Amino acid sequence: MVCEKVLGYTYDPMLDEMKLSSGGVERVVSTKRDMLSVNSSIFDPLGLVLPITINGKIMLSQVWKLGIGWDQAIPNDILSLWNSFQKSLKDIQNIGFNRCSVQTDLPVILIMFCDASNRAYGIVEYMYQRGRANLFFAKAKVVPSVKRTLPTLELLAVFLGIKHVIILVKMFPNLFKEIIVAVDAQVVLSWLLSETINTKCQFTRNRLKDIKSMVNELTDKGYTIKFRYVNTVENPADLVTRGVPLDKFTKEKDIWLSGPVWLRGNCLEWPEYTLACLSEKSRELTTAYTGCEVETDFLPVIKLERFSVLSRVIRILAMVFKFIAKLKKVKDVDPLVRAKLYLVMFVQNQLFSEERNFLLNSSEKEVPRLVAKYNLFLDERNIIRCRGRIDGCLYFSDEVKHPVMLPKSSHVTTLFIRDFHVRCKHLGIAATLERLHNAGFWIPKARQAVKTVLADCATCKRYNSLSFRYPKVTNLPRHRVNLVRSFVHTGIDFTGHLWVSEGEAVRKMYILVFTCFNVRAVHLELLLDVSTYSVVLAFFRFFNLYGVPTHIYSDNVLSFVAGCDIVKRVLLADEFGGSLDTCSIKHHTIPLYSAWFGAMWERLIKTVKNCLFKVVGRGRLNYFQLLTVLSDIQRSINDRPLTYRCSDDNGLEVITPNAFLRSYPGSAVFLNFDEEMSSIEPPSRSDLIDGLKY
Repeated sequence: MVCEKVLGYTYDPMLDEMKLSSGGVERVVSTKRDMLSVNSSIFDPLGLVLPITINGKIMLSQVWKLGIGWDQAIPNDILSLWNSFQKSLKDIQNIGFNRCSVQTDLPVILIMFCDASNRAYGIVEYMYQRGRANLFFAKAKVVPSVKRTLPTLELLAVFLGIKHVIILVKMFPNLFKEIIVAVDAQVVLSWLLSETINTKCQFTRNRLKDIKSMVNELTDKGYTIKFRYVNTVENPADLVTRGVPLDKFTKEKDIWLSGPVWLRGNCLEWPEYTLACLSEKSRELTTAYTGCEVETDFLPVIKLERFSVLSRVIRILAMVFKFIAKLKKVKDVDPLVRAKLYLVMFVQNQLFSEERNFLLNSSEKEVPRLVAKYNLFLDERNIIRCRGRIDGCLYFSDEVKHPVMLPKSSHVTTLFIRDFHVRCKHLGIAATLERLHNAGFWIPKARQAVKTVLADCATCKRYNSLSFRYPKVTNLPRHRVNLVRSFVHTGIDFTGHLWVSEGEAVRKMYILVFTCFNVRAVHLELLLDVSTYSVVLAFFRFFNLYGVPTHIYSDNVLSFVAGCDIVKRVLLADEFGGSLDTCSIKHHTIPLYSAWFGAMWERLIKTVKNCLFKVVGRGRLNYFQLLTVLSDIQRSINDRPLTYRCSDDNGLEVITPNAFLRSYPGSAVFLNFDEEMSSIEPPSRSDLIDGLKY
């Protein structure tokens, strides 16, 4: 039977088992150089046989401490131990380990045991799922040459484990429902659970600070970390720190592969211990109820990680719910709304389980940090929302005043951010964040989350990459920094020509961009040509919308100069009468060959072009299609925020150009339930199970 080699292991596809591909170099060992050669030939990246191989590292450490040279003879007492160890290396290739440790489509509890001795310290990690714990990873290090106390070595084992957890959550995002760190030293538990660091050793204080900062980092990402005490007899990591021979490892293989006996059951019940060294508060944190196997009321109907577009995920989910409703012969109110509701509640059940349990059972003593910080509550559909400070505002709907809480690190959150980034025409972080808030969503540290997602946007990477730096900008002109009504001071300029389809033929057309110096708003006009007559007609369409400006600024294009002269004569004509006969428009042109003087409109022209290139690309549109796209781009640009918004801002909305031009918000709420939708309930677990049975 053919076995495959994978990263130092041989895999048997028939038995679904992994074994070490090499058991060490078979050679006579007499010097320290020979010992290092044999140790280095054992490649076990997952630590499957670490309780055996750690003996070689410990003996090599002892030889190193004796100061023996590379080619000097090893003492006989160590050499006899080494020979028995080397004989056991021949048989470790016959030990098989199950390949499958966890199913990535179901939630998992990561249980990590830590231990230390006067020779080594290490960790053993288990994945608890469906009432069974499976060995996932093990790692150990020999004690440092600088003498450390045993509690400090126990703390180093915790430090080693937390560092590896951070790597795991990056490799497997949204997989772990809960993380449990178990140690057999009550002193270390008291250090980890107390708010103050009660030790005089500076090395220990620094390691505690590092551990707590890493724990806070994981907590900010939505992970729940709990510290537990375990008896030394029941601690699997004890096999790693003291090392065992091959025959004893074979006897204790079940404990090594599946952990203690109390980990093998549908309900994870941690044993009770007498913790005399801990304070009352620390004992409460240590003995807190862990609960039964982690389950979710919302089964993963599809693998969301396979999709990168939110609308596609919603359509597929809607088809699933429509199919289930058809099988059960019931009339579904709106599959699309049900799909959106399922998507939001699925990610909240997956990453906000602690907060949801507290909100459902408020009798618990410990208030989760997110609940206290964002004033979370459950609405009538059990969706977790934030309660802000603008309940009395009648301008926004309840969905915006009480936004839906989304985790910072989640693939679902990434889908939402990408979707709203495309909706705002790739304008950037602030505009995307504003669209999210106006749609009724709230993300902890939202600016960082949006920035991380937008860094991978291929379209923005393509068009925003610059081959040179911009020159130093000049001071802002006086008429730009004094706020008056919109479009009083207006800059105008043409874009380059665009090819527009007219049946089978194509025609050149141009975009005339009107820029307000005060509120940074834009107005776009699509012209058939750049003649003076076309410019004048565009002027009057603009005047009808925003009024007559007092000053118009442009470069030295002849059509602009002639157009403003014609407009002056027309506005002063008798047939316009009344108020228009007193209007006068002052036309200013920038100096020749000094494009930076027109930076006010040139910057927004770049924004218009970027949006147009990212939305249309190389496509060829007809006149009405292009006109519609331009109106959408104009609205998106005028919806962009003019002021900076902090990540933890919980107040009123930021100012946008449309705040001066329009008297109503322009963004639609994602979960908008009217009276007809009031009867919609989130899909229950039984509905999904019944549908999947078919």
